[in-house]
Amino acid sequence: MNRASGPSAPRTSAPLRALALAGALALVVACTPPQGESASDDATTPEPTGSSSSPTPSPSDPGDPGEVTRPTDEPQGGDETEGGADGEESVEYVRGLPAGVEDAPEETAGGVGWTEAGDALYVITLGSSSCPLVPGQVETSGSGVEITLSAAGGAVCTADVVPTYAEVPAPAGLSSDAPVTATLGDLGQVTVPAAATPPAIGWIPVGG
Repeated sequence: MNRASGPSAPRTSAPLRALALAGALALVVACTPPQGESASDDATTPEPTGSSSSPTPSPSDPGDPGEVTRPTDEPQGGDETEGGADGEESVEYVRGLPAGVEDAPEETAGGVGWTEAGDALYVITLGSSSCPLVPGQVETSGSGVEITLSAAGGAVCTADVVPTYAEVPAPAGLSSDAPVTATLGDLGQVTVPAAATPPAIGWIPVGG
């Protein structure tokens, strides 16, 4: 038995279904949070460190200006750099005059005399007490004796005038029984009296 069919429901066309599906997909995509993004790391700023201050060097102690050498009766030891030229032996010298010699005459540059025993010579010079002229080599020259001189002491010399003497051995063959001629460096020549008591000194005037 055939039933009468009622009015048919309207059908949705294919384009409308596709449009609805695309809208739903767009809504889902819009609501989904972005994937794969990572928060950028904050740059780590190093903490400022206090600069280490270098230790302030302490000021160097000022050097001693050096003591002024005063006249003394004690023997002063010269050395090769102070007492003579290269190769010369060192000699001990004393500021002042030998025992028995009362005084040096005025306007004299130096003098030479025999010791009382007559086995050595006194060599006397006048000048700076800190840089005196002292004998070096002592050699016979003809019938006399020749004595070289060199400055002892340091680079700074006092401006005083003080006698300084040294005792040096007499060269072999030189007799102390009679006067002899002595050449004392650049100071000049002098006649040395024979050995006596007290010692007799032959003095060289200033300028030779």
